Amino acid sequence: MRNKIMLMIILIIAFIVSTILIVAEMYYIAAAIIVGLLVVGHREIWSLLKYRKLPPIDERVKGNTSKAMRNSFIFLVIFLALLLLSGSSMHGMPELFIGGILILAEAVYLITYLYYEYMETRLDKRSLKILKIFLLLSAISVFIFLLNAYFPQLIYHDFETAKKFMILDITILCVSALGFVVGIIGSLVLFIKGLLVRAS
Repeated sequence: MRNKIMLMIILIIAFIVSTILIVAEMYYIAAAIIVGLLVVGHREIWSLLKYRKLPPIDERVKGNTSKAMRNSFIFLVIFLALLLLSGSSMHGMPELFIGGILILAEAVYLITYLYYEYMETRLDKRSLKILKIFLLLSAISVFIFLLNAYFPQLIYHDFETAKKFMILDITILCVSALGFVVGIIGSLVLFIKGLLVRAS
């Protein structure tokens, strides 16, 4: 009963905060909060809607949730550190920028949770190793893409230097985008395989 009350309190607070943000026309942050609530509390919300009760939470679920939150927090810390080092002004749209960062952190949480919940225990060692390589490729590609696209101050000290390396910079952006696509497609294939193995 206590957990159900706590969940209802969180839902009410999230609803109030989202409403305030929508009234303040900060739609992106409000959307990110709503998506985050659905991502983090999907098990509880689905169980309440379907069975009228909270799902059992064992040590495995707690451990997977903790790992996913840790990875999401690490991502946020690294991204914000890069933001501070670059001295970026958020391109004049702070609500869009903050909403985007929150959505990315929630994506990291969801991918990590799915990995520990379904893939780690269901895929064979070879598939698991390939999945880790694809995920690592995607993460490195995103990091390189964001570093070149949003934090050029960390790479080039002035505009003249940036112009000299423009072709190289565009090439890096294209290669990192391609690496991300390859990593995501490979990861999705193995994720679907893991889900099918679990369901069978």
